[in-house]
Formats: sequence, structure tokens, C-alpha cells
Amino acid sequence: MDWQETETSLRTIDDRMVNLESTKHGRAYRIEGYKDLFPSVTTILDIISKPGLLRWTQNTAFANVKSTLEDQSGSVQTISTDWIRQTMNHVKQSYEKEREEAAILGTRAHKIIEQLLSGHSPVIDEEMQPIFDSFCQWKLSVDLEITNTEAVVYSPYYGYAGTIDAIATMGDSQVVIDWKTGNALYPEHSFQVAAYARALAEITHTETPQAWVVRLGKRKVEVEPRKILDVDPPFQSFRAALYLWRSLYA
Repeated sequence: MDWQETETSLRTIDDRMVNLESTKHGRAYRIEGYKDLFPSVTTILDIISKPGLLRWTQNTAFANVKSTLEDQSGSVQTISTDWIRQTMNHVKQSYEKEREEAAILGTRAHKIIEQLLSGHSPVIDEEMQPIFDSFCQWKLSVDLEITNTEAVVYSPYYGYAGTIDAIATMGDSQVVIDWKTGNALYPEHSFQVAAYARALAEITHTETPQAWVVRLGKRKVEVEPRKILDVDPPFQSFRAALYLWRSLYA
């Protein structure tokens, strides 16, 4: 393909141009100098069942059904086929709206953190205040120097790519960091940062760094860090997911 750099072009940590592409199996990276697409780490990990997400989906659906029925409480309403269809459409739309709002909040949080780490002073509204305060609390509690944000890494050997939220140094060691704004941390989050850490080590020919996941509270000031000092066990789990993903979609 013809590579054309723009002001917002992504580049890998080893300075290759990157294009993000959407495929029928998820997001992928096209990286300068390579013919094949690199599926994203998060796309690969979507192969894993996520009970926490399923519980959230169920609870959200039940809550929306309850709310919709309560809105009709006391009214004279014939339960017709049309009423059932309209009610279910309303419940579906409410769920999709909540899911979209959660995704937007996560994207906004990542953008604000990136701006803060770049020395900017973003406007913090009421919705972002708990995340901002949680991040500031975490930042004061660690002795790290952030060296990169939104860093694209990839593994030519295993054939995957991803974007690290931040890379930091701690003494003579490197640390890859991923921010989360969900309600909890899950095992696949460890697999995700382990994959980033191994890819970073592979393309920079350095020792495998530590991998941290940091959950920031979105409703109250709260910090939940997970530090992975040995990334090999979670990387083995990621690799199993990668092989399963390839057996189904490659």
C-alpha cells in the first residue's frame, strides 16, 4: 500500500508508520514494512468469555425492564403485541445507550490522562472529576517517570499489535501501564499488558518490562493497581487465546 503520513499518523515505538483497520474479526494494525495485518491484542482477547461483562449486561437489561414497567405502573395499558415490542425496543435502546456512555467515558478518561502526562491542563468536568482525582492520587504514590504515551508495539514473531497507554521508567527498569475505568479488574487485563510487555521487549531488544494495570474510580476517588512483575504466566494465557483466535479466524 502507499503510505501517506498525516499530522495524526500513528507510529510504532520503533518508528514505523501505522494504519488502523477494521476487519470482520475486529481491529487490526497495518504496519509499515509488513505485508500481513496484525490483529490487536484486545481483539484477540475478545475470544475469552467475560462473565463479569455478561453479569453487567444481564443486570442492566433487568434494571431497564424494571424501570420501563414501573413507568407504566398505575396506567391503563393493554399488554398488546405492539406494546411488548415497543417496551423491548426501549429496553434495548437503554442498554445500548449505557454501553455507549461507558465506552465514551473510558475514551475521555484516557485522553485526559494522556494530556496530563504531556504537560497540558485539560478541562475537568464533573463527570471526569473522580477519575482525575484518582489518577492524581495514584501519580503521587509512585516513583515513575513517564517516557511515552499511546505507544504502538507489535510482535513480528507472534503476529499481534497493540497500543500501550503509557511506558515509564523506574530506576533501571521499564514499566508498561494500562488504565482501566471499569468496575473491576479481570484476569484478561493481565494477559493484555503482558502481551504489550513482550512485544515491547521483542522490537526494542530489551529485557521484558514489568506490566501494570491501574483501575481508576469513575464514581468516587479510588485506585486499584495490579503489578505484574513476572509477565511470563499471563503471557502464556494470552498466547493460548492467540492460538485459539487464529484457529477460528486466521
